[in-house]
Amino acid sequence: MMGHIAVSLVLFFTLPRWARSVADASHLIELRMKGGHLYYLSPGMSWFMNNDVWITFGLLGILALIMFIHRDKVERVD
Repeated sequence: MMGHIAVSLVLFFTLPRWARSVADASHLIELRMKGGHLYYLSPGMSWFMNNDVWITFGLLGILALIMFIHRDKVERVD
């Protein structure tokens, strides 16, 4: 999950380097940023950028479920 957060932050902060400023055949989805900047993303990347928060919550839920299933195998440290 930490890897997912790290990838999301790297993608967000490096957006001007890899995103297109002019739409083309493979970069159709428009992303508006504060300050009036427009970037065009591929459909897969735009889906990831739009659903990033929900992916994080889903991974947290899976982690909680795994910990709940294996709660009897965890030893308490005093």
